[in-house]
Amino acid sequence: MLKAELAITNGILVDGTGKPRFRANVAIDQGRIVSIGEFAHVGAERIVDAESFTVAPGWVDIHTHAEHTLLGNPSGDSFIRQGTTTAVFGNCGMSPAPVSDEFRRELGEQFEPPTTVSWGDYGEFLRLLQKKGLGLNVVPLVGHGALRIAVMGFDKREPSSKEMDEMKAILDDCMKEGVAGMSSGLGYAPGIYSKTDELVELCTVVARHGGIYASHTRGNRNDYASYTAAVKEAIHIGETAQLPVQVSHMCIPEAIRPIEEAGKRGLDVTFDMYPYTAAGGSISIAIPEWTRAGGGLKSLLDRIKERETRERIKREFEVGPRPSWSNLLIAYLESEKIRHYQGKTVQQVANMLGKHPVDAACDMLLETEGQTRSFRLDAFAEEEVRAAYVHPAMMVGSDGHPVATREPYTRGLVHPRNYGTYPRVLSKYVRDLELLSLENAIQRMTSLPAKKVGLNGRGILKPGNWADIVIFDPNTIQDMATFESPHQYPIGIEYVLVNGQFVVEQGRETGILPGKVLLKSALAVM
Repeated sequence: MLKAELAITNGILVDGTGKPRFRANVAIDQGRIVSIGEFAHVGAERIVDAESFTVAPGWVDIHTHAEHTLLGNPSGDSFIRQGTTTAVFGNCGMSPAPVSDEFRRELGEQFEPPTTVSWGDYGEFLRLLQKKGLGLNVVPLVGHGALRIAVMGFDKREPSSKEMDEMKAILDDCMKEGVAGMSSGLGYAPGIYSKTDELVELCTVVARHGGIYASHTRGNRNDYASYTAAVKEAIHIGETAQLPVQVSHMCIPEAIRPIEEAGKRGLDVTFDMYPYTAAGGSISIAIPEWTRAGGGLKSLLDRIKERETRERIKREFEVGPRPSWSNLLIAYLESEKIRHYQGKTVQQVANMLGKHPVDAACDMLLETEGQTRSFRLDAFAEEEVRAAYVHPAMMVGSDGHPVATREPYTRGLVHPRNYGTYPRVLSKYVRDLELLSLENAIQRMTSLPAKKVGLNGRGILKPGNWADIVIFDPNTIQDMATFESPHQYPIGIEYVLVNGQFVVEQGRETGILPGKVLLKSALAVM
């Protein structure tokens, strides 16, 4: 008779490999799956009847910004409630380390909300995270932007040979700590100030440790030619440095073609995308990055006080493709004085005040000291998202951070991807539109991202693997979060297990924190 702490019985298993679903029981002991099949479950200490439910590996979110948020919200409420059991953080070039005393403030200002950086190296941050406890597993990346800030601040120039050597040494240390690779944010300062050769040289360090390169590329999404060239740059960096490439939140059809060509050459190039047409970020995303040169957020705030700077920004909007003020929706403003503008577009606020939208945006940034959130409603077309989702090189990634339906997370609006990315894929693109089979969708949410970042023992339901598991009803699973009312958990997810322990049980959180920091070095666990 099989002995186990837990048996999940009568469920329909979608194991993460893409193979057809099948009915079976799952036995779990000491955090791992010990058997799958038609075994007798009499010896199990607890039995969960999964009749009419689907049993799948927990989602591996390859693109999140969960790092600093988990310090204040270790349970990761909105992530575990949608079935995410592992989050890869440190994306878009920004990670919580490395840290230098000279530019400690500048690093902390890059997070939302701005964070006091009290730790030293990456290892210290990861140990702090583990000590506080985690509701889900995390996989760290080191950000190229954070590397630059630690060594050069926000200087708009190439690194000297000494600075380059220093960045490479710090990066080598981070890789030795066990991070899974390096990310870049080449649409933001200070990453935007770097040249291709700099990234190639740094990626050779990552390649020596078997890591990946994940890139928020350069290029304007409104300009397909420049964006396609940016994707080609990411591929060139990976090909030259000889390491796998992950292109972040990308669904421009013209830019997918270079990824297909790279695959034909035998290169490991994939991309991720969230199932929404709107992007998110600070109102400052519409302000040109040259305003941050020299001091990051402080420099931006100082510069936009000047009339000359504002006039230059206005001229740039007139001659080049930039976000439309009519489609930049204000989600949150830190200042109560102007909080009544939340839910309006920047253009609407400008009309109310009789101002140019650049002046309205700059005034709001100054009033809030840069602490704003916004949605760019026209970031993608629905047809582009659908085309991305059927492409074999695509993985699901939320581009989100864990929030909760309680204070202080309910202040203002947040992007619904923080609550509903994975249920939305399963309800909209699998059940309603039938663009993907359930098996294929779950593969893109589990084994494919797990393999990309080198996760052994996760992403597939099989004996010996860790019991990161989601049990849900495929007929009722549904994202509930909207742009107008985002603070809503999805429905249809009954149980979520992380390392064999229930973090969600009968649709409610248990408060247990069994998550672990997963490190690249033999995927050791802290």
